[in-house]
Amino acid sequence: MKSSTLRKICTASLGIALGTIIIANVVGSSSPYAFAKPEETQKATSEPLRVIVPESLKQHNQDTSDDDLVVTGVIKPIEEEKDEISLTPQVLPDEYYDNVDYSSFWAFESFDQEWSEGSDSYNFLHSKDIYTDNNGLMRKPVPDGDLKLEGEYEDDYIVALGSYYKTPHKCGERFLIITTTGEFTIITGDEQDDHDTDKYNMFIWGEEEGEARLLEFIVNEKQLNREIRSNGTVTAAPVEAFQGEIISMLRIG
Repeated sequence: MKSSTLRKICTASLGIALGTIIIANVVGSSSPYAFAKPEETQKATSEPLRVIVPESLKQHNQDTSDDDLVVTGVIKPIEEEKDEISLTPQVLPDEYYDNVDYSSFWAFESFDQEWSEGSDSYNFLHSKDIYTDNNGLMRKPVPDGDLKLEGEYEDDYIVALGSYYKTPHKCGERFLIITTTGEFTIITGDEQDDHDTDKYNMFIWGEEEGEARLLEFIVNEKQLNREIRSNGTVTAAPVEAFQGEIISMLRIG
């Protein structure tokens, strides 16, 4: 199944007992699954789309109907102080490039490099709550009240993104990544230089034909998983959600 088809399955709003998660439409689109072109400004409406909440979520939402689409994954109930969390679909590279692969190779950069002292990346990456997980990937805990997955995916992975997705010189923006094998959340701790990225500043072209390095993880090289190091890609990590094709990328908040 093509990623553009699979992506439609995950466009939804989850009504949870103590809050609402809304996946917003792009203004002016005739379909809730349409995406704005890179040169267009993406604006979101507050009109939610509907989905079936899986059994793991129904305990938090007794009013869920079974007449909707299905979304996978386990999301912790939203706390009362956050009544609404928006999830806005992002344009992915295959909307503009044929035969592009942005799921097989996820690059990484070292946390130990020299960051410009006083920069947003420096301040963010030297926060006291940043830590290294058992694969050598840098993580940041998600505060209570924000959208949070469960289990090994509870905390955000820290990444660099192109300026098409990330506000330049700003860190801390969160995204939900949905793949064919799971879901995980990321948070921006750095950015890919516009001089290195494609013409839309979405990703860095890789060494192989059609290889788009969409996600660039920040890692602790001293503790980096052996498979990641030997293969040169974070997709080699023993993390189930990393093994599938990216279906959707959704901005949180």
